[in-house]
Amino acid sequence: MYYPSHLPQSRWTRLNNFWSRHTVFDFGDGAGPVSAAQHLNPDKTQGGWVASTAKVGQEAFVSQDAVVFQNAVVADAARVEDKSQVSGKARMTQQARTRDRAKVGGCAHMREQALASDDAVMDNYCTVEGECWLRENVQVKDDAIVGDQCRIEGDAVVGGQSKVSGRVYLGGHVVVDGESSLEGSLRAFDFVRISGKAQIKGRTELRQRVQVLDYAEVCDSTLVGDVKMAGHSKVIRTDITMKGAFELGDHHVITDHTITPNTTWPQVQKMITKQVPAAVVAPTRGFIPAPVATAPSRLAGLIPPGLSKHLKVFEDYFKTRLPVGKLPQKLSIR
Repeated sequence: MYYPSHLPQSRWTRLNNFWSRHTVFDFGDGAGPVSAAQHLNPDKTQGGWVASTAKVGQEAFVSQDAVVFQNAVVADAARVEDKSQVSGKARMTQQARTRDRAKVGGCAHMREQALASDDAVMDNYCTVEGECWLRENVQVKDDAIVGDQCRIEGDAVVGGQSKVSGRVYLGGHVVVDGESSLEGSLRAFDFVRISGKAQIKGRTELRQRVQVLDYAEVCDSTLVGDVKMAGHSKVIRTDITMKGAFELGDHHVITDHTITPNTTWPQVQKMITKQVPAAVVAPTRGFIPAPVATAPSRLAGLIPPGLSKHLKVFEDYFKTRLPVGKLPQKLSIR
């Protein structure tokens, strides 16, 4: 992902006592002038410069101002147009297309009918496929996968091991990373952040300063304002529009509700339910489910005086570890 800095030159090299002249070109990547040649496009027009270490198929198209260098591969009917660049070990296959000043580098892979334009950048081990369109200053990096009919523009960044599919639209300063999953007809713009193992599904819209983190899940909902979702919280078929800060955490769930700036906090609390998985809830059957009157007095006699201030801790411990009515005969502190 560099800008060429020199015009092509001729260089003489000696091999087996024979001198030969070949063309070199400086791609501006710090390697200096390297052996290169201009690609002959399928329509017999003179194409852009291709390093001898790169591979461009006969059916591929490289514009006269475009460059392919290092160990990049452009195969099938892929097109590198305008002043776009393909470098590193990047691959463009099938009908993938870059134009304007787009850059594909690292070990990125563009395939199918994916399109990158303007100043879009693909790097690291990302995959861009399907009919998705990357434009303006978008960055797709790391191990991210973007596919289907997604459209990403503005200053959006998609990284980590995130997966974006369906008819997702990302714009503005949206950041998607971690192992998050975005699918369906999502629309997110402004300063939205989606991270962790968050899941966004269905017809969802996120605007302004929404944050969906950790294991949070949003489905068929609209979140507008300074809204933060963390933990295992869920918002399903709910519209939330807030002027101030609003945060959901733990295992809080809101389903089939509408929250507006005029909604009071007591009303919001009534909408929130808590769904804790069975694995998180301490087992109660066969164990002491509630405080037992005899437990504090019997434990108080077993606990050494120096640890009497921790009586409540011992009570809670034995309530979840011993059968009902059973208490230890002797308590040893090691």
